[in-house]
Amino acid sequence: MGLLRHKHFWISRCRHGCARIAVCGTDIAVTAMVTMGAAAMAAMAAAALMALMTLVAHMTSMTGTMAAGAV
Repeated sequence: MGLLRHKHFWISRCRHGCARIAVCGTDIAVTAMVTMGAAAMAAMAAAALMALMTLVAHMTSMTGTMAAGAV
């Protein structure tokens, strides 16, 4: 009997928790989206920077090769 009452207590507690989670869930979802968006922007910026660095490195090596070829 005590176990049954205990189980009911957990069910009612869970319902309260779920209602609270539903409210917090929207905040969490928004926060996650903003965070993911910022992370995606950072990743894209890093990728663009790496591509630029690679391009500069290629240009430099090509210019060096041309200069060496000219000499």
